[in-house]
Amino acid sequence: MTDTLNNLTDIYFAARDQYELAKKRSDLMHEEWRATERNLVDYMIENGIKKVGRADGTTPMLVNAVSISVTQENYDAISQWLKDTLGDDKDFLVTIPHKPTILDYVKKQIAEGSDPSDFPVFLHCDTRPTLRVDGWKTRQ
Repeated sequence: MTDTLNNLTDIYFAARDQYELAKKRSDLMHEEWRATERNLVDYMIENGIKKVGRADGTTPMLVNAVSISVTQENYDAISQWLKDTLGDDKDFLVTIPHKPTILDYVKKQIAEGSDPSDFPVFLHCDTRPTLRVDGWKTRQ
């Protein structure tokens, strides 16, 4: 049994190493893609080009991306701004259950002896064995 366990562990670590390498490569490719995108955008802006029709049928074009910050920290200010600007903020508010808090509650209940089948069907509560590896990042 020890040989089988060692073999399965070795296979697991090899697969995980390959995954980590692929993820690093993917992250680098993403950075490279974004850098070339910035270069293209800068060139188009500098030369007054709004869009480019290409032979392959694609049309890269400049558009304005809009970014805002809506957080718990600035909620009160945003709510007040909407009320001042529009008279009400109700059309902009969405209330949904907070999944991490519910998950923590369910985990605690299971740890205290509840069964996944004790929870409503719509939660799709399920448990399965999984693996956590302490020391993964620091291993040689």
